[in-house]
Amino acid sequence: MRESGAHCPLCRGNVTRRERACPERALDLENIMRKFSGSCRCCAKQIKFYRMRHHYKSCKKYQDEYGVSSIIPNFQISQD
Repeated sequence: MRESGAHCPLCRGNVTRRERACPERALDLENIMRKFSGSCRCCAKQIKFYRMRHHYKSCKKYQDEYGVSSIIPNFQISQD
């Protein structure tokens, strides 16, 4: 039988209210991602890992191959 409430996706342990209200950032991971870079899958431009998602949202070659992310809202501009 499954317990109700939030669980950690990594260890499946219970997540307390305090942890949900004010989660701790993984600063060690963030700092590592700021130090290293990799190349874009499509245009081969060197990008720092912490900026890669932003790059993919604006990389024309990436969007042509993989499509536009469904997370990005599709705004309609009126022709007034």
